[in-house]
Amino acid sequence: MVNTAAPPAERDTIAGDPSEHDGYYRSVCRKKVRNEGNSRKGDKRGKIRIILLDIGILIFKLHDLLNLKGVRLNGARMDSKTLVPKQDREKQKWYLIDAEGEVLGRLATKVATLLRGKDSPLFTPHLDMGAFVVVINAEKIALTGRKLLLKKYYSYSGYPGGLKETSVQSMLQKHPERVVEKAVKGMLPHNRLGRRINKKLFVYTGKDHPHKSQKPETISVQ
Repeated sequence: MVNTAAPPAERDTIAGDPSEHDGYYRSVCRKKVRNEGNSRKGDKRGKIRIILLDIGILIFKLHDLLNLKGVRLNGARMDSKTLVPKQDREKQKWYLIDAEGEVLGRLATKVATLLRGKDSPLFTPHLDMGAFVVVINAEKIALTGRKLLLKKYYSYSGYPGGLKETSVQSMLQKHPERVVEKAVKGMLPHNRLGRRINKKLFVYTGKDHPHKSQKPETISVQ
């Protein structure tokens, strides 16, 4: 087998700062280019490879120089680190939405966006960055088309004959808040993060709710 490891002196150079051993890589690449062949096509390709190599080294040095001097482009420092915001439930906002006359799908989309935190510039997919949402007048929700007659909910116990079917009309009569909860839950991630986010949703029938001390901000669906 051919030993491809670099000599001890060259290893020490490689182990240092990348900007110190760029000359070593240039010399190695130039030797490879010369050994490719003596044809005209090989010479042209070799020259092009050397030019591209020099351009890459210049870009690398320019990037390091800008980072060392702290140059800012568009107001942001050119660092390789990614900003990961901290999630703090004490700083998360509270919103109040009146569901009277609102379409179920439009309302659920707005609520899911607020719960996820997608309206924030600091949105992070794997963090709980959303707000708390309180929905009132759930029994006055609106359904378009023939959904009031055709829409059904299914639950299966896992045993033979354990499939249960419930129409949305009977659900609105018995538990109207579950209609909104199920619609919003289907728009959240189906994992532990989604279950955690879903706990920040509070749906009530009527105008009264027990979250007045949090002073929720009233917003509309539109």
